[in-house]
Amino acid sequence: MDDVEHTSPYWYGGSFAGSIPTLPVNGEITLKLTGLYTAINSTSTFSLEATPQSGAEDTDPASNRAVDNTVVTYTSTSVRVTKTQDKLNVNSGEPRVYTVTYENTGNAATVIHIKDTYDPVSLSDAEIDEPATVSFSTVCDSSTTASCPAVFNGEIHTKEYRPDGQSITLFESAETPLSDGDTSDTNPYDKRFKHLTLYPGKKLVLKTTVVETIRGCIHGNSRVTVGNKAEANHYRGVEFYPGYAPYLDGYVTNLTQCPSATLTVTKTQDRGIVNSGETRTYTVTYENTSNNDAVVDIADSYVSQAPSWLQYYPYSVNGIQGSILQGSSTVKYSVQCHTSSTATCPAQFDGSEKTEIIDQDNRQTVLFRSNKLPFVQSGYVDAVPSVSIPAGKKLVLKIPVTHTIQGCVQNGEYLGVDNSASLGSIAGSGVTIQSVDTDVEGLVKAQECQETTVKVTKTQDKVDVASGEKRKYQVTYENTGDHDAKVRINDSYGWGGVPATSITKVTCDNSSTASCPAADFDGHEDALGFSKWFYDYGNPNSSSSSVNPSSYFNNKQLTIPAGKKLVLNMEITHTMIGCYQETQPFDVLSTANIQPADGSNVRFTAAYSEVRGSIFCNDISSTTTVPNQVLAFGDPLSFSSRFSNDAGQVDVLPFSQVLPQRAVLSPEQAVKAGLVTDPAKAFSFSCFTGSGANGTPQPVACPSDLAYDEAKHAITGTYRQPITADSWFEVHTNTFAGFVAAPSASFDIKSEIGEVRGDVNIPQNNSVDTFELTNTQHTLSAIVTLNRTAPEDINFKIKLYCEFQGDPNSQPAGFVKEVSSSISQNSSSKSLTLHSAYWTHDNCRAEIERGDPPAGYVWDDDAEWEQIKSQIENHIVGDHTWTFPLKIAPAPAPFTPTLPLTGGTAAITYTILGTIAGGVALAVAYSRNRVVRRRQLPEVN
Repeated sequence: MDDVEHTSPYWYGGSFAGSIPTLPVNGEITLKLTGLYTAINSTSTFSLEATPQSGAEDTDPASNRAVDNTVVTYTSTSVRVTKTQDKLNVNSGEPRVYTVTYENTGNAATVIHIKDTYDPVSLSDAEIDEPATVSFSTVCDSSTTASCPAVFNGEIHTKEYRPDGQSITLFESAETPLSDGDTSDTNPYDKRFKHLTLYPGKKLVLKTTVVETIRGCIHGNSRVTVGNKAEANHYRGVEFYPGYAPYLDGYVTNLTQCPSATLTVTKTQDRGIVNSGETRTYTVTYENTSNNDAVVDIADSYVSQAPSWLQYYPYSVNGIQGSILQGSSTVKYSVQCHTSSTATCPAQFDGSEKTEIIDQDNRQTVLFRSNKLPFVQSGYVDAVPSVSIPAGKKLVLKIPVTHTIQGCVQNGEYLGVDNSASLGSIAGSGVTIQSVDTDVEGLVKAQECQETTVKVTKTQDKVDVASGEKRKYQVTYENTGDHDAKVRINDSYGWGGVPATSITKVTCDNSSTASCPAADFDGHEDALGFSKWFYDYGNPNSSSSSVNPSSYFNNKQLTIPAGKKLVLNMEITHTMIGCYQETQPFDVLSTANIQPADGSNVRFTAAYSEVRGSIFCNDISSTTTVPNQVLAFGDPLSFSSRFSNDAGQVDVLPFSQVLPQRAVLSPEQAVKAGLVTDPAKAFSFSCFTGSGANGTPQPVACPSDLAYDEAKHAITGTYRQPITADSWFEVHTNTFAGFVAAPSASFDIKSEIGEVRGDVNIPQNNSVDTFELTNTQHTLSAIVTLNRTAPEDINFKIKLYCEFQGDPNSQPAGFVKEVSSSISQNSSSKSLTLHSAYWTHDNCRAEIERGDPPAGYVWDDDAEWEQIKSQIENHIVGDHTWTFPLKIAPAPAPFTPTLPLTGGTAAITYTILGTIAGGVALAVAYSRNRVVRRRQLPEVN
């Protein structure tokens, strides 16, 4: 019987069955059932029954069934936490006793984490002039029935604290207690006891005595609030809900109130209205009119109206204009004690000048602020210590402020400013002081603006461009008014559609009459992202991380004198990343505008110009298909190239089908190989269009220039009809398989796409498919015959040239082999092998070179030699033998003519060589004891 396992989240009963082939007499088998019982307070009944096989006799069938019951009970626990205090109110330094009980009211043990915290006085109740202390100790109460940790031995711990709202841990268990002397945890008990195991029905009762001592006086109520809380959380074992004792509030009463002092703050200014750049002097007086000395915090701040309220918006194209050309303003100030001061003057008020910038984001300048750490954390670097003002004394400060507005106003408008001074009490001074503040308001008048006029014009060389093409812009900024203008100029380029990369550059044009910052507009290339600036020259608000690629222009000022113009040339090469399935080009908007620069004192209406264009893209790709994969020489070879456009529109598609050398023959080679008789029939074409991957091909006229290109060994053409998104154009080419110098080899047919305007996916333009060519080897031989028995060895040499066998780059191209041999003496022929590993279907030529004829013989085949010595055989299939017949004849006998005697002392002998027929050379010599001369005779016809 095999092991059986059954797993189910809820099993409501079932059975398992098996068989035992043989159970011997007195034999025994044990079945073990193991399960996880998840039911609560339930009983499970299990029965085992044995059934004898058919035909067997069972003498005690009553014992064949056994029953057992399993009772399932539920284990749980619950930890209850309670807490009491013996007194609600205590005086400073008086003990208060808290009693906390952790009780397991369940039926299982569990490991718990316990914690008790005490919340001392906080600043919400009062300000304490000195640090307070809390002393505490913990012991186990006699009512404890659980094991009491040894750590609760009544040892007293003391902590000093500031009223910062933080709790003090009285005790807390830990998984890994720290060793004695380890100060990495501020809880004193963490070092000495672990999480507790609390058994059912047991309880741990702890008594903690807390003594809080508040020194000195307090500013505020005469009693303060304290609190205590206890908790227990599950750590390990049977889980339970966390237990929390109700939070206990208590009070520390009868505290000493601090004495109070009365101080006043007054402030004046010498002028309510000043011009930009003029100095206004503020005088602030802090006076203690009481009988108690006081230590106070003082502060003074200068606030300008928001520049955004007064800022001039120069985009007249939007019809929005403000009232002031407001950039950042500067505030220069100093602080020094006035001679009328009777309190000690802080050393920091030494009259040293400081300068702050007020702009749209920072409208307030803190002139000074004092603080006494650690009670008040000051965020100002130039904070001075708290100031002591004795009873009846005063501190008088003189503060000159020079506010300079970087810009001009119109219609006599003013910038409002406010100067405020404040005074407040500090913790630890021992004297209660009410906070006081005062302020004065004033105005700053900026310079009146002058007027001029400007204009901007922008042009482009092309309205429509393709992705990756260059477009040129020219923008002219011209000051047509009577005043020089300090300006901010910018130019932007934006488009809708897909992301792109753009390469831009800006240069000064020679037609500029204003001074051009050529060092900045130097033609360097910037890479733009999506809808960016060409430049934003003179913008003080752009940071180095701005989208502006020329951020180094920031804060530079550009002045266009009256009657002058600045002309800039811009180039952008916009390359789109991907292309949507749209036929319409994407819109392109390029804008230029000119506006007053920050701090300009010449007002003009901003000018704006824009040009609109478009950019288009497409995504053309090719697929090559060769349906017949294994071919031999002369087999019909067909292949196709599909050119698919995934997006946009292609209007002109140059393409080619690049053919493998020799594997596909040129028309002339096909004629020589005997595949066709007319070169024009070496290739035939058919063309189709369609849409979608599975669209039905529709026949169309092939391009008129579709033809074989001998220089490229390719089929080339240009399709000039629109190929829209998700459409394709296909060329089918039919020809013949050519030659391969191998048993078999694979060759590529490659589809290539020429330059297509707007193509965004050039890596997909070319594609390849392969086919296999097979071939066999045979033998090329030659027989050289002689018309008679050779009187001596006759030497010859045969050269074999084959067009396709060898290296196509050799000179001459093809296969070349040379074999030297001879017709032996007394023989009339010679057979020899020229090439034993010849690949069939090649075109080969065999040429013979013969030596001198045998002595006494001449070659007798001059009339036939030109046809014999070089023989060509095209498209050789199988073994082939060339025959070269040679002929010799005996040389004629010498002829000696008789000449008359001349009476000389010696005869002249003439010897005729060769035959008279044809042109012959006569070597004539006469001798008078020596050869006198040899000369060439004219030909004899």
